[in-house]
Amino acid sequence: MSSIYKRPKSRFYWIKYRDADGNLRRESLDTPHKGVALARMKLIDSQVKRQQSGQYDPGIQELLKRRLNHVKANCSTNHYINAKTRLNAFIREEKITSADDITPSAVRSFLNRLQSRVSLATAHGYRVAISAWCQMLFEDGILMENPCRRIKLGRLQAPPPRWLDVIEYKRTLRLAIENGILLPVLVALKAGLRSEEIRLLRWEDVHFVQGVLLVRKTEGKRGRSVDLDPTLARRLQLVAHPSGPVFGGQRGGHMGDKQWKALFRPLKAASPKFDQYGKTLHLLRSTFASRYVQHGGDIFKLSRLLGHTSVETTRKSYAYLSPHQRDEIIRGGKV
Repeated sequence: MSSIYKRPKSRFYWIKYRDADGNLRRESLDTPHKGVALARMKLIDSQVKRQQSGQYDPGIQELLKRRLNHVKANCSTNHYINAKTRLNAFIREEKITSADDITPSAVRSFLNRLQSRVSLATAHGYRVAISAWCQMLFEDGILMENPCRRIKLGRLQAPPPRWLDVIEYKRTLRLAIENGILLPVLVALKAGLRSEEIRLLRWEDVHFVQGVLLVRKTEGKRGRSVDLDPTLARRLQLVAHPSGPVFGGQRGGHMGDKQWKALFRPLKAASPKFDQYGKTLHLLRSTFASRYVQHGGDIFKLSRLLGHTSVETTRKSYAYLSPHQRDEIIRGGKV
């Protein structure tokens, strides 16, 4: 069993462990930080365990394949394509041949060059993809720490919230009825779920008696519960089943990503706002949040309903729409 300790007159942590041959070894971990020392101890333990069991150290392509298989199984097709493109670009440009080459300096060098040819938002997307992969390698004991942890890019300015006004709202409902997509549109407008959360919704998560809609955890997003709107509940009850996906595909199971996106093309074709802002269901989700705040809803509860990690995310996007907030601004002479 390995252990870390500090020697007298030494600012660094040391580790004591037995290698694969059973020999007792003592080495400096070259760090005064206990958290980093514990992470490095975990890595050494993992390496010794692999050596004892005769396992080889996987190459970079195998490590990449593990990550992409995980993304493919848990995320949308677009998410998978983006992750594959971004991780391959990082490996190619930095000439990564093993996990030892994935260092903070390599990630920082790649992102610095990237920012000279792409937008800041795109650079953030690359950093997120690399960080998620590195976190997976860290949890598997292959990396000592996530090298992206201390690498910061410029702060992105949150775009102003966009929502449907009363006329657009009614027109959207009419178009949804005409094209047979009223139910998913209502889930977005009345519960504020993300597109992927709606697509993966199951009947086991719809609780009519308790008036609650359970949202399952998806990649990078936490699970939560949402109040079941009466109008939405009545529509769901008309087609309710004991179990299975709410929006089933042609071959059974959940509806596929391509088929799902094809459902909402009539909305994008018929409404300039949908065509302008691209993501149809996100505009409906933003409409739910905006109407909630405009009718005096609590910003903290809205943050929970939307599944935001921090209430500040919700506050920055929607707090100014609150009637109480507008009254305070007017009284303070800020208008």
